[in-house]
Amino acid sequence: MEEKPKNDSADQGSQNSGYQQPPVIHQTYNAPAQGRNCLYIVMGAVAIVVVMCVAVFGLWFGLWDKIRDTLTPKLPPPPVAVVDLSNTITNAIVSKGMLVTSESHQSNRNIRVNVIFGLLNANGYGASHFAEGTIFAGVDLESEFVKVTKVDEKHYKVMLPAAEITSCSLRPLTQYDRSTSAVANWDASLDLASYMALNEFVGNALKGGVLKDAETSAKRVVGDLLRTVVGDDVEVDINFHTSETPKIDDTCVAQEPLNWVYNPEKVEWTPK
Repeated sequence: MEEKPKNDSADQGSQNSGYQQPPVIHQTYNAPAQGRNCLYIVMGAVAIVVVMCVAVFGLWFGLWDKIRDTLTPKLPPPPVAVVDLSNTITNAIVSKGMLVTSESHQSNRNIRVNVIFGLLNANGYGASHFAEGTIFAGVDLESEFVKVTKVDEKHYKVMLPAAEITSCSLRPLTQYDRSTSAVANWDASLDLASYMALNEFVGNALKGGVLKDAETSAKRVVGDLLRTVVGDDVEVDINFHTSETPKIDDTCVAQEPLNWVYNPEKVEWTPK
């Protein structure tokens, strides 16, 4: 098959005329990557603007607060209510008056009274007596020794007077086992036996700790009273004054019978 001859004349004509065909440029389209870069730039710019705004507003309001604090007059802190329950506690205690909190029951079935009377005791006589009675003890809450001291808002100390013998009750004595005597005075014998019984009963009650029992009971009673006044959240310490010589009510002090002298060694009474 016969090949066609190349048109060299045309090519040569083009070269001779000075015209050159422009080169073909192949470009790659990167539009998505460029879009992401723009987005990052915009987000960064927005973040910078937000941070700057926050900083500016923070400085502005901080400066304004300082100016406001400077111009605002300093007011004193609001007053705090100080509660002192000392008078309340004192009034509650004093209102109870004499607080009898302990008693001691006593008895003696053989109080012997022998009376020496006459020359060589020719007219002497004697009798036995059965006696019983009760010794009462308590605390005088109206005493000047009642004192309430505030330690702090939730703590008070209460000082009370020492316990005392408040009263005594002696039942009528029973007389028995009388001796024979024409001049015997049995009423006088009863008076003498009553004197002996009262002294004995008061002494036994003191030795038995009736005053200590009274203070223990009074502490419990006063404590219960104060809890109703000040509440359970307030602590109250209760203590008692000490006394070397206990106070005894006049009704418990036996008066020695007139015109009689007692001999405790011989357990005998002799007319003066």
